[in-house]
Amino acid sequence: MIYLNFFRTAASVLLILAVFVMTGCAAGPWGSLRQDPEVTEMFRKNRVPEDYRYYLSGRSNLPYAIVGVDPEWRFESRFWQELEPNTSEFERKVRFIWDPDVWYQYNSGKGAWILDPGGGKIGVWYSMYPDTSISVDKEEKSVLVHSPHMRGGSAR
Repeated sequence: MIYLNFFRTAASVLLILAVFVMTGCAAGPWGSLRQDPEVTEMFRKNRVPEDYRYYLSGRSNLPYAIVGVDPEWRFESRFWQELEPNTSEFERKVRFIWDPDVWYQYNSGKGAWILDPGGGKIGVWYSMYPDTSISVDKEEKSVLVHSPHMRGGSAR
């Protein structure tokens, strides 16, 4: 009898956990990052696509990430600062993110494509952080990239 109660309780707990996991995964459309050495080189050579709009996460002298967003998409940039691409200031920010002496624990900056849920390219990413959360609304053509420094938090 004790075993039967234990199994019923365990089965109930597993069922509840499964419902939470499935609900959490279905909560919204998520974008992703796909690392690409070509994107890394675009940033390091200061030759990123000029038609993209660029934003910086972090302080101006301590950037965490730089994103470039296709002009067809609206970037929700509440906590991101706009940044002019392919300038000396842009190059300094990229160099800081890339600097292995500063970011040795993160293996320095890496570039990636920002992808919508279907795998379409909607932007570029450069950071010493390997990942972050990305929310995409394909109907509204908007993308929200969370600060990699605040992973899982509400700061955007």
